[in-house]
Amino acid sequence: MGVIYKEELFRTPDILRRVLRESTDSLLGDAKRLLFVGCGTSLYIGAQLERLCRAVGREAAALDAVEVLEHPAEKSGGEVAVYISRSGRSRETVLAAEELRRRGVAGFYLGCTPASPLDTLCDSARVIPWAEETLVLESFSYYAQLLLGAVCCGLPVGGDIPPLVSDALSRGEEAGRAIVRDRGIPSRIISLASGFYVPLHREMMLKDGEITQLPVESWGNLEFRHGPRSWADETTLIHMIPGTLTRAWDVRVAEELISYGCPLLYYGGDAPEGAMCADPAAPRETTAEVLAAAAFHTAVAAEIGLARGTSPERLRHVVHNVGNL
Repeated sequence: MGVIYKEELFRTPDILRRVLRESTDSLLGDAKRLLFVGCGTSLYIGAQLERLCRAVGREAAALDAVEVLEHPAEKSGGEVAVYISRSGRSRETVLAAEELRRRGVAGFYLGCTPASPLDTLCDSARVIPWAEETLVLESFSYYAQLLLGAVCCGLPVGGDIPPLVSDALSRGEEAGRAIVRDRGIPSRIISLASGFYVPLHREMMLKDGEITQLPVESWGNLEFRHGPRSWADETTLIHMIPGTLTRAWDVRVAEELISYGCPLLYYGGDAPEGAMCADPAAPRETTAEVLAAAAFHTAVAAEIGLARGTSPERLRHVVHNVGNL
């Protein structure tokens, strides 16, 4: 994995600069309600886009492609379905697109593969083939598709995103090295978040597992108090993003975990004593903050993966199973 993977990861800012040249798509910009549809990692991109839409007052929902197939619903009017798939051929998502098309719902493909089944099936598309990485492990395609979705939907994004992500990657790399040097390789990684940030940490859970090959979990900050916290000890690495309304309670959870000896990365500028600050340095609940937080988190995982000697040969089963997503 080593150098090749990190070269891909650190290309992310340049990829995002290219995405920022894109413009709003009229189909999405005019939609009364947006439905983000996908499976696996693409579903979590859609769920985060849903929350970004709601943060600025736009109606949106995220649907698992399988849910569309198993629980038919009538069209309510003014909806546009956004199908997210890097390959454009994820079977569940293609079937969901065919089903929603039969119901009269307009479709938009967001991905990296031109002339793919979803590209040809949808009414409109925005395809960025130059944002598909060589390795199946998440590097820049997640960031590119999330940012492209925000741009196409007309959500506010800032031109300072590339340098912000570059800085987050460097700080995450340093943090990961420090954790391995001072604490050793973690035995488990747990990501905790509240509300708006839950999809981000669901995605990071998947990537932590792929990159580090360690046991990983993702929980809500307050949900974690009801039993899972008994798994945490000084060998458990914790990522925590506090909620806006629940911050006081979330900090109490963080302080308890720190008292157990857990190394804890806190995504905010007001980290409790004993936590390592992972502040994205971006406004709350924005595209920029999500991208910077993801970059920091992924860079930490990359350092742990390198320390464990994770290699592409060990990850062939991952490539086989998720390479078509």
